[in-house]
Amino acid sequence: REERERLLGVHRRPPSERECVHCAARGLPGRVEDTLHILLDCEAYRDLRALYPGLFPAEQPAPERPTLAAFLASPCVPLARFVGACRRRGRRALGLPP
Repeated sequence: REERERLLGVHRRPPSERECVHCAARGLPGRVEDTLHILLDCEAYRDLRALYPGLFPAEQPAPERPTLAAFLASPCVPLARFVGACRRRGRRALGLPP
């Protein structure tokens, strides 16, 4: 929602009001949709994370999860491919061109 609202020029809501619709649809309500959630936790991108085991070696409990800065310090090529795949999927879901 953060990206969608930015792309559509809509006033952004506070994080507490941005529930992840992907996770809620899969029976996991209450998860706040933000960048770190999309990259590390969102059910809609689980299959993409599985394609990059070097970036996601194992499911990590919340206290041990990397920060966004630490995650973005990962190896450049797989990181760029993963983020690009997430972006394309999100844009496709919105009916936007890749």
